[in-house]
Amino acid sequence: MLKKVEAGQSFTITRDGHPVAEIQPLRRRPLSREVVLERFARIPAIDGAKLRSDIDSVVDQTL
Repeated sequence: MLKKVEAGQSFTITRDGHPVAEIQPLRRRPLSREVVLERFARIPAIDGAKLRSDIDSVVDQTL
């Protein structure tokens, strides 16, 4: 049932033929421009040398 809800389908749950609940996909609202910019402003800067060092430490460079 959840796979069908994820695909957009809705269901009405009944008891003795009377509807008691609905299961439907969440309606996701897009983030506002202000929220996106504020979140990006909090992302730490990437240290390129440290990133390269980290990658080199786990990836075999002789391949």
